[in-house]
Amino acid sequence: MIIKISSPVFPTEDETKVISAAISFFETAEAVYHQDIQEVSVTATERKALEVIRSIVHSMRVIDAVRATILRNRIGLETRFIIDKQAAYHGKFKLIDDREEEPSLGAVEIRIRFEHEKEFEDFMKWFVPPTKDGKIVQSKL
Repeated sequence: MIIKISSPVFPTEDETKVISAAISFFETAEAVYHQDIQEVSVTATERKALEVIRSIVHSMRVIDAVRATILRNRIGLETRFIIDKQAAYHGKFKLIDDREEEPSLGAVEIRIRFEHEKEFEDFMKWFVPPTKDGKIVQSKL
């Protein structure tokens, strides 16, 4: 699994604030500012990098919305979801439906590439497990 978190840095923005927004929810994340393309990016190879955001998704009870977004944006073994950059800078999680809105100050994109289908399925069970009536459904063995 390869996780890439990226966000554009606009000319009026302080790149340290964009870096802060890009890594605010991610464990073991170290951001790199690419001045030539005006972007901040973070790369990780383990799902534990997403542990903080997973906890937030579960506690905010937005599992279904995040799951739907991940599935809708999936192409082959890659998917993505987007969060509001300004909200992330302030420690808030706001999922963006990029079909309907574009945050005025930009977004943080989380792109995940899987090596095989089973890795994707295992990730989905861990990150956004099935729910019923807003509660996680425990799978029966």
